[in-house]
Amino acid sequence: MSESGAALPVKVEIGATAKANLDIKGEIPSSAMGRLAHALADAISPFTERRGLKGDQLRLQREDTLLLVTFGGNGFDLPLLRYRAFALGVPVPGLHGGCHRDYWHRFGQDHVDLCDVFSGYGASAKPSLAEMAALANVPVKIGVHGSQVEAYVAAGRLTDVADYCLTDVLATYCVFLRYGMVRGDLTPAHLNTSMDSLRATVQKHVERRPLLSAFLK
Repeated sequence: MSESGAALPVKVEIGATAKANLDIKGEIPSSAMGRLAHALADAISPFTERRGLKGDQLRLQREDTLLLVTFGGNGFDLPLLRYRAFALGVPVPGLHGGCHRDYWHRFGQDHVDLCDVFSGYGASAKPSLAEMAALANVPVKIGVHGSQVEAYVAAGRLTDVADYCLTDVLATYCVFLRYGMVRGDLTPAHLNTSMDSLRATVQKHVERRPLLSAFLK
């Protein structure tokens, strides 16, 4: 941190998955939070599975998307994207090294699976996102439980499912920030600044997505 107070950035984009570039002693600049606001607005738009896969492909191949952050992504998110893209015939080269990043390498630098990391890559029991979020006092699993998702989709309650997924993404991002602070990549002050920026962005969308109000407390 320089005397002028400038900080190296944590660039973040939240879509179907959380993606970030964590630099030492960093905080989130307003430009990155603008991308977060855009992603939140995108989540509100009409959704199809094919459109979602194409959106993920575009995000993964962006030059400034340097790090993919998931919670359990090695065992669920990435295989799901791979199989559904195969089933629908959607080209997703970004998932297969097309962007010169290896998101499948478990111990690589392109993808951080927080669940894997916290468990020491299987050396101890793998925690759930709800458990890690509770330790950090982060809201998660609001309104809808994972066991209800299939029934909600069958009933056409896709907006409720989208809300559920969105709160999971925000919770994963908050856990990632806490992890960065514990690692020493972020100072406590930068963590607080980043969380304040997140709350300011959420505030812009809370009227249309009341469920997000849990992240304003």
